[in-house]
Amino acid sequence: MIGSIKSYNSLEQDEKNLFCDFINRNNSDKKSKEDIEKLFNLSIYDYGRGVLLYIIDNKVVAKLCIVLEVAKDLNSSYIHQFEILEGICNINIILSEIVQRAIDVSREYGANDIRLGVSDKHILDKLGLYAQYNSYKMNLENRNTIANILDLETLSEGNKYEYIKIYNDSFSDMPHGTITNINKVEENITNINDLNYYFFVLDGNKRIGFMEVTINEEEGIFDIGLCKGYRNKGYGKLILDKAIEFLNQKNVKKVSLIVIEENKIAYNMYLKRGFEVKKTLGHWIKLTDGE
Repeated sequence: MIGSIKSYNSLEQDEKNLFCDFINRNNSDKKSKEDIEKLFNLSIYDYGRGVLLYIIDNKVVAKLCIVLEVAKDLNSSYIHQFEILEGICNINIILSEIVQRAIDVSREYGANDIRLGVSDKHILDKLGLYAQYNSYKMNLENRNTIANILDLETLSEGNKYEYIKIYNDSFSDMPHGTITNINKVEENITNINDLNYYFFVLDGNKRIGFMEVTINEEEGIFDIGLCKGYRNKGYGKLILDKAIEFLNQKNVKKVSLIVIEENKIAYNMYLKRGFEVKKTLGHWIKLTDGE
């Protein structure tokens, strides 16, 4: 090994200073160590254990993050947020070693479906890998909707445990599946305002799915999920139109969503509804076969 690989949670104070320099090297808006702590000392990375740094000669030369929060429950992990110091030597070796460490960490947490996503395809080239699918940001131009039979119920203290049940039933088996928990849901309740919304989707008195909406600079981005028992019954299109209807009522200028190409049912539904790919966010590959 050319250098050493350390997790964020194991860094000494001087190494945190080096990491701060690395993160800020190309940023005009410099981040403090406190800002960096908020970015990487998160539950999704098991409070820094899933943030790996490659250090050579007292300099951070590479960084990646591993989403570990579903490794135990869904046996999945996601390696992403690569950063490489510009102009370094032995980049192929460095990338191979830090990715292998990320795979090892993922397996220690119980993941056997390990995926790697990068925004820069050249990283895959250096690793001798090829993207199998992409993640996209999509926008909608035709925002006309038809009369919708579905209703919305706001997340609250009184229904928060049911929200966890609905969310997890809707998302746990999706490509890049995830789950929520009481800590996240209580944080969501605290964050509800004119820019952040969390809803159950109702058909009559039946809670059939969820919808989450964020509005930023007059752009509305939404996420929707449908419980397993209500799939293949036409509800997906209805929930999609309900989200569009809601954002129309908020008078946003843009309606957007993020989708994983591998989620073919959702991706094709969005295309048929008129959503267009505006940006490729990530290039993804399965590093293991999930067994």
